[in-house]
Amino acid sequence: MDTSSMTLADLLQTNDFYLQCFDARSNKSLFYQLINEEIVNWIVWAEQYKDRLCNAKEDDISFNLVTRLRARFPDFFEVSHDSHHGGHTDIHVRFGRFHWLGEAKLSSGSAYSLKGFHQLVDRYASGSPTCSEGGLLIYIVNESAKKKATNVLKEWQDYIQTESDEIEDLVFAPPHTDREGLNLVTQHTHSTSGLKYTVHHHLVQLQHFPTDNQ
Repeated sequence: MDTSSMTLADLLQTNDFYLQCFDARSNKSLFYQLINEEIVNWIVWAEQYKDRLCNAKEDDISFNLVTRLRARFPDFFEVSHDSHHGGHTDIHVRFGRFHWLGEAKLSSGSAYSLKGFHQLVDRYASGSPTCSEGGLLIYIVNESAKKKATNVLKEWQDYIQTESDEIEDLVFAPPHTDREGLNLVTQHTHSTSGLKYTVHHHLVQLQHFPTDNQ
């Protein structure tokens, strides 16, 4: 559906999803839920086009995601790439007081992913009640080490557990059911606000090494 010429009232009348978006502007839990679900939808789509994205740069992949989110949340949320929130965030979704922040890294070992985690939670996120959830996206592309994505996730989970002395009160929540084995959800005490902060860790499997002769 082309929504470019539709008014907000038109959108609300034609689509329950847009009604949810409208409600989310005054409901923080729904705000976060809608964003997290749309990111999973984008990941599924991106993995269908891994042959096109397997050699893409980190910023280009993130811009692709931002473009998708802008299209899905027209006139409801502000979606930006490389905007300022404690620094230059890769992905920023906001409405009014509500903020969802995302940091992206190419898969290049758990130590490098940990750098992205700390950028997200310590540099960018305030950890306040309306900035209490975000995402770490790890893009596995052809230049990444050639290994199964499930092994990358297991190594990452083991690594952050060993670093838990600097991640206060780290606990693991159930992963997204449609990304089990490629997703983690963690919660920890934010280093400056002292409140709980939730991170959705997404592995995006974009490696493409076909073995047929086509």
